[in-house]
Amino acid sequence: MPGVGGVLHINSLRRKTTPMLSIFLAPTTIAAIAQCQGMRPVPAMPMPNHQLEKITTNYTASSTGSCNHSRDVPTCERTVQFGAVPRICHLAPSASHNWPENDGISIIRRNGRPHYHSAQLGMTISEMPTALGSSPSNENRAGLANRNSFGVVGSGHRISARFSGLTINNIDTLTAWPELNPAVIRLWDTRTRWMNIEPRQGRWNFERVDTYTKLALDHGADVIMTLGQPPAWAAGQSRARCAYGVGCTPPSNLDFWRNYVRTLVEHSHDSIRYWEIWNEPAQREFWSGSPEKMAALTNAACEEIRSIDPNVSIISPSITLGGIDFFRHYFQSVDKSCIDIVSIHYYINNNNNKDGFDKPSIRFLKRVKELMRKVGLSDRPIWNTEFGVACSAGKNGCMSPSTEQIEAGRLSLFRYLFIMAAENVQSASYYFWERRPPATPFAMTRDHRLRLSKNAAIYKKIMNMLQEAVITQAYEKNGVYVVCIQKRTKRYAAIWSGSSNASLSIPEKWNYHSYINLLDGNSLIPSHSSLEIPGNSLVIAQN
Repeated sequence: MPGVGGVLHINSLRRKTTPMLSIFLAPTTIAAIAQCQGMRPVPAMPMPNHQLEKITTNYTASSTGSCNHSRDVPTCERTVQFGAVPRICHLAPSASHNWPENDGISIIRRNGRPHYHSAQLGMTISEMPTALGSSPSNENRAGLANRNSFGVVGSGHRISARFSGLTINNIDTLTAWPELNPAVIRLWDTRTRWMNIEPRQGRWNFERVDTYTKLALDHGADVIMTLGQPPAWAAGQSRARCAYGVGCTPPSNLDFWRNYVRTLVEHSHDSIRYWEIWNEPAQREFWSGSPEKMAALTNAACEEIRSIDPNVSIISPSITLGGIDFFRHYFQSVDKSCIDIVSIHYYINNNNNKDGFDKPSIRFLKRVKELMRKVGLSDRPIWNTEFGVACSAGKNGCMSPSTEQIEAGRLSLFRYLFIMAAENVQSASYYFWERRPPATPFAMTRDHRLRLSKNAAIYKKIMNMLQEAVITQAYEKNGVYVVCIQKRTKRYAAIWSGSSNASLSIPEKWNYHSYINLLDGNSLIPSHSSLEIPGNSLVIAQN
């Protein structure tokens, strides 16, 4: 990273699909990490060079994102931008190409997958087909599920450029792109379900899918397409009470499902790179079948998707709080090579919790990671494709939210962003842009959904801080949570107390010049070597 000196290497260590990430920290980065807690640096892990076949090209990075080359090479598929640095085009070279080496982009192939090293950026990336994840070397892969989390010395895992995600329910009614400027949008509750796309057998309607994907691509955002929810003609018999018609019912014929997936992917694979198999199948209102039947749908969809475009990414059905046992059976039956990304959903309930808001969310993430470790998926990145603050149905939910409800809701939401980053969640999609009380204690928008509310402005500030940053350490001690962040030349620490007021003993190596409560903008002044943390605050320290 420019100004930090980090060199980013991505090692493709698994069969077929997902590239994985190891961080090799330059001395300036190690020094910055050490300042967070005075810890000993984690030694760099060796790159498995025996897996590499190096191919180079005379491609030149361009600030406009256009592809410049003098040889007949495959078309540039998409661009990615690392903050203020130039964009890099994604190429898909075949093993038969033999391009001359120069100062542009070096293409490194590992197990048949292209990776790109930019001399200008000083980093090696694999932008496609999946998100930037985080992983130790091949010998240490099994430990990933319990690595990069609270209480563990940080390994310098990097948060993806796709961290900021959003669901927009009625994108066609907006007159402007949301100010949150999401890197990813998810199509769910957007009238793009199977029942909307193929209401009658063989009669296809892609209008809303096309509207979403065009607007997303026009603003540089990726799209997650959530598959599922069959129309009545394709659904089997069921007495289940579905959230949407008969949409929770398994298809009566697997060929109906295959044709739906194949037709949709053929239509949209150039504009949709992420395919999520189903929404919350452990919830009966969304899926009334067994885990094994869901695995069969996943395997069939995987075959259809891969046959059309092997470079797109397949996201697992979303794991919910009560769904661990369902997914234990699901992962035992599914073809694991079909899972590029593991999806979770988590809502912070606005009721007071005896453990506060933080511990339950961390526990859930650790349970998911433990499940992934047990079923052999610990090398896959985690995406939270749906999260938010929910209000309970009792007492009219948040029909007339009190100041206390609003404060508790926004505080838990902002802290949860740091928790996800610390636990190495690589993308987080807020549900949803238009959401308002009584479903949630506060709205993200004002003025007819065009401008950010005050709380959404803070949310955006946190997202900008975290996106493409390096999480150097995260820990909880005596009820105080600390997440240390490095982004280019800037260093931050997010600090908060789990419940009541608390005191933080400031590490000797810290050299932050300011401590600001993000919620009200007030400065906190350390006393000697300690900092008093109010219970209703989120303190950001920065250099």
